[in-house]
Amino acid sequence: MTNFVFDLDDTLYKKGDVSYNKYLNLELKKLKLKGKLLIFSNNSRSNGVKLLKKLKMITIFNKNTFYSSDVHLHKPSIMAYRSFIDKFNLKRNTVFFENSLHNLRTAKQFNWTTVLINSTIIKKPAYVDYLFTSIEDGVNFFVKYKSSLK
Repeated sequence: MTNFVFDLDDTLYKKGDVSYNKYLNLELKKLKLKGKLLIFSNNSRSNGVKLLKKLKMITIFNKNTFYSSDVHLHKPSIMAYRSFIDKFNLKRNTVFFENSLHNLRTAKQFNWTTVLINSTIIKKPAYVDYLFTSIEDGVNFFVKYKSSLK
């Protein structure tokens, strides 16, 4: 089973646009058929829940959420990643959708498949496995084309 991990801010929604995206929600539901969907965010729990409600994603992620405020550890700290891995008992096959290069660099230390969501970076660093200009494109790729991980 694959674990699909998502950052919240500037990854699942564009800065300043916290609105329902029907297409993205449908694609996330399809992706959920291929594995477990999780949130790994530096947000506070209260703000994260508010955002997921606005995005209409509460039921998509259920209780598979990890907020740094709960453990007082923030990405890109190695300890934040270890707490996240322990909470969800992640062993392997983890894909991380993130907008921050710092956070993806740490994720790569755990052999995660790293997916950068960024519309301004043209050439991806070596520790980034995939680069997409939008979260919709990234999720769609894993729904339609990527059946197994390396």
